[in-house]
Amino acid sequence: MRTEEEKRRFQAFKDAVLAWYVANGDVFLTKSNGQVDLVNQYLDIKENMVSNTHSFTYSLTHYYSLTYSLILLLNQKVVTDEDREKALGCVKNHLLKHRPLICPERTPKNKRKRVIGSSPIHNKANTKVFNDITNAIYGPINNPIASARLKRERSDNARVLYANNPGFGGVLLSEVELNELAGNFYTTFLIPLLNGLTLQAAMISQTFMVYIGIKVHSLIHLFTYSLHIHSGTTKRLLKEEDLRWLTARGANTDAGRENGQRNRPVLVYPNDKHITMKQARSNLGAISVIIQSFPTRLEATAFEDRLQVLLNEYPLGHRLHRHVARGQHIDNEFPNPITHVFLTAIPIVRGTLQYDTVTTATNVVLKIVH
Repeated sequence: MRTEEEKRRFQAFKDAVLAWYVANGDVFLTKSNGQVDLVNQYLDIKENMVSNTHSFTYSLTHYYSLTYSLILLLNQKVVTDEDREKALGCVKNHLLKHRPLICPERTPKNKRKRVIGSSPIHNKANTKVFNDITNAIYGPINNPIASARLKRERSDNARVLYANNPGFGGVLLSEVELNELAGNFYTTFLIPLLNGLTLQAAMISQTFMVYIGIKVHSLIHLFTYSLHIHSGTTKRLLKEEDLRWLTARGANTDAGRENGQRNRPVLVYPNDKHITMKQARSNLGAISVIIQSFPTRLEATAFEDRLQVLLNEYPLGHRLHRHVARGQHIDNEFPNPITHVFLTAIPIVRGTLQYDTVTTATNVVLKIVH
């Protein structure tokens, strides 16, 4: 929490940004017209906040001038180019509360272009409108409702596309047929990979961690590894895809990749080190197998969706997906390649599954990341 002095200094900085805008008008902030002074003022505020965290140490060493001077020197922050770049970004964000749009051609490709003179994007009026919209749709209460609606819309749009282009995927399974197929597989299909148990029985036994996923390929590839259960969809061989959810791979959406987002693995070692795919197979006993194949991605993701929903009654760490069917739901190329749903399983010691830890059948303790 900021001290009163820090609040005063920060308000002075915001007043300085406003004063700059009043004096210069609708122009770019450059090094020749005040950028350096505003950046330095912001850096001075941040440096002062850091220095205050060391005040207790300074008080203890106040009477030892040599030690005190050394501590001051060691805690003196060296301002890097990266620090200045971040500070400049903060200055510009505050400037956007006052200055209207002056250069629409700089609008990011994924944003809607506005006209010159449009109201400042970060001013209170625009922020309130934006928050009212996003919170109404994606707030903590409405987010599950919005997610279900968007998923329904995507599925309906995909079905219309396939209906208008029957050569793309033939006759699609209906929602009722997909529900029945997934339900029957979950409760009655005996899986050798799970010691001959059904998926439901394997989860009840608490002897496996499970992940369900999908992959796209024109040929079926079967590989046998060890047991945690996962299902997914890509154009990689199964052995290249089945354990990627353990890695810090890039996000699975275009927007996420553009923003540099990374996957957050559900399982890591106790020291927070990531588990490699090779280690998962050789040290943890992870095994994968294709459990169903479909002529369209739409049907495969729907099947994956339903199995993951059934597994959602079990805690994270017992089931290994965070969210249900978050990947692409429709094919990019036609005619469609075959899309497979796969299961990855890792055997665990019964009774060791806790909120934040689990022990595999190979006696390796893992941390569950919530």
